Order: sequence, then structure tokens, then C-alpha cells
Amino acid sequence: MGLARELEEARGASAWQLYDKHPKAGEAAKALTSALSQAKKELAKMVSAGLKTGKYSKDDFDFNKQRALSYDIEDLFDRILGPVMSTYADAGASDTEPRNVGRYELFQAAEKRLKWRRGTLP
Repeated sequence: MGLARELEEARGASAWQLYDKHPKAGEAAKALTSALSQAKKELAKMVSAGLKTGKYSKDDFDFNKQRALSYDIEDLFDRILGPVMSTYADAGASDTEPRNVGRYELFQAAEKRLKWRRGTLP
């Protein structure tokens, strides 16, 4: 089962690599999954708008447009997932691992939307 599928189906603390035994780990995982879903919806709108304006490109070899998208994804991450991670920091949500899970999912969603080769974005 892929990571995205596990996040959507299980919504478990282990998918987000939270502290499994923490009493709020399940609640944190659900909140993170909900925030990730919201971020992916905003990402889809952002990519569509960026393609129309020329800010982004389906050309996965255009470094400047890759960089612009990377910065925008980081801003989106900080704005939507960041506050949830801070709220559930005691359950491990602000640790490196959950941050990497969230970023990975957003970068994969962007690559898929642009039909870029997997791993084009960091």
C-alpha cells in the first residue's frame, strides 16, 4: 500500500510517523490528514493558475519554474500544515518525519498534476 493510500485510508499516527503511544496521536493524524487534503486542493488551484500565467510549466527541465513551484509549495505547507503541526507538537507532529511526510505528499501531487517525471522536485 502506498503512502498516500495509507494516509487516506488508515489516517493513523504511524502513517505520519507520530508518537504512536501519545494520547493525542490519533487526533493529530486526523487533523494532519485533513490539513493535507486542504493543501492539495489549494495546490491544484495554484498549479492551474500558475500554468495559465506562465509562472509554472509542464516542462520539467525548466529550473526557474521548478524553483518557483518549490517555494510556493513550502509557503502552502507553512500556511496550512504548519499550524496543525504546532498544535500537535507534543504528539510529534512538528518533528522532522511528519514534516517530510507532508512535503513529500505535496511535491508528489504537484509532479503528478504537471505530469513531471517523479523526483523532479526536491
